[in-house]
Amino acid sequence: MSDLLDSDDELLKRELASLVDKRNKIAHGQSEGVGRRKSLVLCDYALQVSDEILKIICPETLKTSIKN
Repeated sequence: MSDLLDSDDELLKRELASLVDKRNKIAHGQSEGVGRRKSLVLCDYALQVSDEILKIICPETLKTSIKN
């Protein structure tokens, strides 16, 4: 997992930190604008991390979902 987060000059790590920060600001009523393009980029990064977590904790899930 750390290889994934540290690759590409830690881009994924920075973008996930940005996602969490934006989520926290929105949840606490602070104005935080996120455009459609940035939302889709952040979503893609979150999916990359969730896939990696699934590989670690439940590898058979990915094998099943790839077949479908």
